Amino acid sequence: MAIKPEENQSSKHCTLFQPVFVNSNNNRYLRLRHVNTGNYVRRHDGTGDNYDGCLTLLPKLQPEDKTDDICTFIDWESVVMLPNLVRIKGENGNHLKAYDGDGLMDFLSRADTSSVYDYQVCPSRDGGIRLKSTRHGTYWTKEASPAVHEISTVFLPTKLDGSHIALRCLKNGFFCKRYTVNDRKSCLPTITDSRDEFGCMEIEEPVISRKIDNVRYHLNDARIYNERSVALISDDSSNKTQHSQASQANLKTTVSDTTNWRTSISLNLGVKMTATLGIPLITSGSLEVSAEQTRSLDWGETETQSRGVGVSYEIPFSYTQRDVLMNGSAKVTEKSDGIFTGNNGYGYRFEVVQLPFE
Repeated sequence: MAIKPEENQSSKHCTLFQPVFVNSNNNRYLRLRHVNTGNYVRRHDGTGDNYDGCLTLLPKLQPEDKTDDICTFIDWESVVMLPNLVRIKGENGNHLKAYDGDGLMDFLSRADTSSVYDYQVCPSRDGGIRLKSTRHGTYWTKEASPAVHEISTVFLPTKLDGSHIALRCLKNGFFCKRYTVNDRKSCLPTITDSRDEFGCMEIEEPVISRKIDNVRYHLNDARIYNERSVALISDDSSNKTQHSQASQANLKTTVSDTTNWRTSISLNLGVKMTATLGIPLITSGSLEVSAEQTRSLDWGETETQSRGVGVSYEIPFSYTQRDVLMNGSAKVTEKSDGIFTGNNGYGYRFEVVQLPFE
């Protein structure tokens, strides 16, 4: 265990790991080898104990131990995180509506307060998602299948801009698009290997209002950056006379003092909300949370003030999200995907250092 990064390879607390690729022609599957111990990171199979399923550096006790030590790496920048509940608007301005029976969906009407336009987002493997109609309880699928992990129900979202995405079916690699064929008008098939204007979908949240409270900052998991001495100014004045002279140095500098709350959601959907929370600040080198205040809040919005030099820090947080949905029902969700980022100054101490004459 290490509180801060440790690059001393002779220390057991060293935080350096070496990637060991499983295949020479593929950089997605690899093992992580601890530089100091030489052990691989693996999944702990401790049936019945509190650490079952956690990662460990403990060596395998038996050669035939089959616990997993191969990791699959996914480019996080390529993963689009959607809200738990969404509506989908086509490029024609209509919303995707789900039907019972044959299960087809179409873009023939504008959304109202009915839940037939609402879809639950369920994360899947490989960065994909499954979409389930909240009215009918059925998943989107390319084709019916009894398989437990059928990839026909998995779709890969690609962020286009703001709140717009494109969806590609994992089964055949084709994009979803609004399409008319015979008597089926403005349906949603997966029929093209390239995205066009009819495959652009706008994501909306069916939320009237949102309130955030019960914010819990996980201060023990905070990361603090840029704790360092800063060279503010040097005085190169020289006196070549026989009389004393005065020189004044201005030991003052400023940085932007910023606060930002964000979650794992990739899109900016513009849902306005109020939040009751405190603000973490660094005081005398330690993190403290100010008294709670109720305020309007936009995820990802940065507030800036000018202050003295300081440090940057990130703090994960959990919170309770209370939504009033379009259909009038209330939904309360406990979430743990928050990250607070801040930059503030603390404990300034100026030093005057005398340098020898050359």
